[in-house]
Amino acid sequence: MFWGRATRPAGTRRDVKARIEQHVQETEQQIERLQAAFAAIGEKAKAEKCEAAIGLREEHDSFKSEEKPSKPILEAFDLGSGLRVEHYEIAAYRSAIAVASVLGEQQCVEILRQSLAEEEAMATFLETNAATVLQRLQAV
Repeated sequence: MFWGRATRPAGTRRDVKARIEQHVQETEQQIERLQAAFAAIGEKAKAEKCEAAIGLREEHDSFKSEEKPSKPILEAFDLGSGLRVEHYEIAAYRSAIAVASVLGEQQCVEILRQSLAEEEAMATFLETNAATVLQRLQAV
């Protein structure tokens, strides 16, 4: 896996793109895990629209179209937007784990912890790379 590199700056946009593509695959696995978590408590998972995630995307798109930032500024903003999404997902997993723990649903807790670890690793990766991008901006 990628976890060892997640704590160091990637250094290139290609590294960032590759990590984001990997995280998209992880997200697909997380959907499967959520279905398994619901099955573990005898429920069927149902997809729902997330207004908060939609709002984060709209905020990003608005900045991009209204401010027309330079490429380096947009890159930094993209990483920041991604980090906000990751922290939102981390909070959601932590909340779900807390509820499952209180209800004694240990199998569900273990399933959700796997996805939480992936989200935390991605957030760390973005935090590290956001700092690198900002350092490049200072040099310009």
